[in-house]
Amino acid sequence: TELPQEGLAEFQRGRELYQAGQWEAAAEAFTRSNELLRPSPDREDGPSILYRERCEALRQAPPTSWDGAWEMQSK
Repeated sequence: TELPQEGLAEFQRGRELYQAGQWEAAAEAFTRSNELLRPSPDREDGPSILYRERCEALRQAPPTSWDGAWEMQSK
């Protein structure tokens, strides 16, 4: 199944914003990519949701220094 190019572009934009530490804008991009890439109305796009959740966590507790790497807090 080929994914919509618009959704992939929005996901990539979200990743770039994420790497740059612009979590609010990145979360918005991941919300849009989820809408465009979700496999069906009752299922979410896993990668978009994962990154959006990470953005929310980083917004609530910003790291003192950011190198783009996500550190797992639990298993």
